Amino acid sequence: MRIRIIGVVISLLFCWTFVGQAANLTPLESLSNLSEKALQLTKAGHYNRAESIMEQFSEQFQQVSSQMVFTMDQVQVITIAEQEARNALANSELSKDDKVSSMVKFRLVLDALVSNHQPLWTQMEDSILGIYNEAVGAAHAKDIDKFHMLYNSFLSQYNLIYPSLKLDVPAEAVLKVDARIQYIDEYRPELVNDPNGIKELEALAQDLQQLFEQSEEDEADPSLWWVITTTGSIIILTLSYVGFRKYKGGQEKQRRYSKKQND
Repeated sequence: MRIRIIGVVISLLFCWTFVGQAANLTPLESLSNLSEKALQLTKAGHYNRAESIMEQFSEQFQQVSSQMVFTMDQVQVITIAEQEARNALANSELSKDDKVSSMVKFRLVLDALVSNHQPLWTQMEDSILGIYNEAVGAAHAKDIDKFHMLYNSFLSQYNLIYPSLKLDVPAEAVLKVDARIQYIDEYRPELVNDPNGIKELEALAQDLQQLFEQSEEDEADPSLWWVITTTGSIIILTLSYVGFRKYKGGQEKQRRYSKKQND
């Protein structure tokens, strides 16, 4: 009986501590917690409950927005990530992995907004750089099929952190990476067989490293963020889809690329 009473007291103390912590959360931390709950419910396959949490998030975000000053870029990034996550949850044709990926992207955005140091998206550094370096290694070995597979995997992971980058990293750095990614995808079969192409792949590796190193720098020019918002997401989301078709149709691009190098 005595042990049981002690157990009840400990449980009550734990509950009071949890409630106290919850009561002390800032509005942004509360929003971030909701994104975490929605993510965990999605991972568990409880999509209806996750949708309810997302509805709660939407209502609370409107209230917070009326009380706090967000930049136009912050509102746009959060709104887009939220809508993508809600659409994924509601789409019965999407796989669980796709639903979780959309929710992870949303979760990372809210954490980037709240965290002042080491946001969650920076923890993907080893994974993203690791798989990209493997892709570069495959290019050195002239293993086109392996390079293609690894590069598409890299794009999928980069897409997860892309909205968070727009909140945490100077715009110039993100634009630079976007330009390299677009160029590499356009000429990916040819780059594997060209020494200059390998240098381009290695240059992107350095730029990616700098993205993670610059995560705590000051915000950039809003006009540059407008360019990223209107073009960057389209680039990243479409590259994986068209990559294989471009790989199969690489002969014509090889001719154009060779001519360009000779001019």
